[in-house]
Amino acid sequence: MLKISANKRFKKDYKLCEKRGYDTNRLLEVINMLAFEQILPENIMIIS
Repeated sequence: MLKISANKRFKKDYKLCEKRGYDTNRLLEVINMLAFEQILPENIMIIS
């Protein structure tokens, strides 16, 4: 299991997502999948 640490930029972006009404549960699911080193489903889009 990987250790996840949220930096200041992530916290600001997360707060903005909540304010705009985005589904933050889906984001948390993806973060948990990455922490447990699982393969992401193909329907999850990664934007770099």
